[in-house]
Amino acid sequence: MSSDNPPSISIDVYKDICNNIRVTDDISFKLLGIVPLASGAGSGGLTILEKSKLLEGYVNPGVVVIGLSAIGALITLGLFRWEIRNIQKCMWLISRAANFETRILREDLQFSGIAKKEHLDATMISELRVPSLFERPWGKAQSERLVYLASVAVWLIPLAIATYRICCGA
Repeated sequence: MSSDNPPSISIDVYKDICNNIRVTDDISFKLLGIVPLASGAGSGGLTILEKSKLLEGYVNPGVVVIGLSAIGALITLGLFRWEIRNIQKCMWLISRAANFETRILREDLQFSGIAKKEHLDATMISELRVPSLFERPWGKAQSERLVYLASVAVWLIPLAIATYRICCGA
């Protein structure tokens, strides 16, 4: 196989990898806009519900707020775990594209400079470790972790308020 003229199927595979990277990033970007907004609105609504007299006479509003806050936090945590896997998948795809560029095209193009050496050598996606919140340089993974953890924390505010009111009789 000539490096100057890779087979068209190889180019199609490379295009598919690039498209999958775009789709993965697009999903992440959309969730990063929706999750904090939904968490803030849900948390705010539950705080207002807990303070209102709307549910009195039917059920203890504090118990309802605690339950709904816990469910909101768990759903957000579930989306966060899914997003961590999505980041891992994106790192995998970038490393595959970088390998393609250097091995098939024999050029360092768009992905060669951003794929980490240990990712290039990985044989399975599970070998890729997603950077922690405290690793430097700060990047996509750390930013997403911060947004999701803040979104989970927002759900804990009405939960804490309701728990305090129930326990202290406030």
